[in-house]
Amino acid sequence: MQTPLISVIMPLFNRAHFVGEAIDSVLGQTFKEWELVIVNDGSTDGSLEVARTYAERDQRIRVIDQPNSGLVAARNNGISAAVGEYIFPLDDDDKISPDALSELFVSAKLELGDVICCETERFGAQQGLLELQPPTQDNMPYGNCVVCSALYKKSDWEKYGGYDANMKGGFEDWEFWLNFVADDKIFYRIPKSLFYYRITPGTMSHKVDKVVKAQLKKYLRKKHYALYKLPPMKLAWSSRLFLVFVKIFQSEQTYRRIRRQLSIADYPTIN
Repeated sequence: MQTPLISVIMPLFNRAHFVGEAIDSVLGQTFKEWELVIVNDGSTDGSLEVARTYAERDQRIRVIDQPNSGLVAARNNGISAAVGEYIFPLDDDDKISPDALSELFVSAKLELGDVICCETERFGAQQGLLELQPPTQDNMPYGNCVVCSALYKKSDWEKYGGYDANMKGGFEDWEFWLNFVADDKIFYRIPKSLFYYRITPGTMSHKVDKVVKAQLKKYLRKKHYALYKLPPMKLAWSSRLFLVFVKIFQSEQTYRRIRRQLSIADYPTIN
């Protein structure tokens, strides 16, 4: 098996009824140079057995079994074991469209951003587009605008020390992305729904306690204090955004050159 370019990281905890759909969405990718690292976080409902069954069918799937340690630890352990240049987290009850990894990877190779995300569709108990503000240096310190399932380099995860174990309830994603904001890196959102976020009654009722939420925000602001002292968007930041928009309209010739270099023939056309 050749070295994968993208490592999909899937923490798994008591999702025996949903994880198969999540894994199937990875198996159905038009992009083939991936590995799926599933980290079973002490499940008690048969989730581990489901994951192992899939791993027996496809050598690109690896299963790590650990005592229950929480989502952050599971994700960090999975990324630590990953061998791909790029990381794409995917929760055990969500799914992606067949062309998701292909479009994300091409956008990364065209250097449209350091973090490549996409539009998100809800499914399950709620449906419709998840409307998020464009992630910028101005608004990201005050609210997360990027879901956990976005493509980035493993070297950045290593640089930032992984996801912060002090965070939980979704705050781990926000805190992690703030490292990119502090480094003046670019977030690029593909204007297409490639990621599907499952809403269940448990999802809707799972909210961080107000006191805990306040404590997490206080910790986050203390850790990234410099971001809260920045002036409004600088000219340099605006210039970089302009360059991103320029790159979006790169010629078909540039796209084909990159595709030839990567020796991968099934990428979508970049319009």
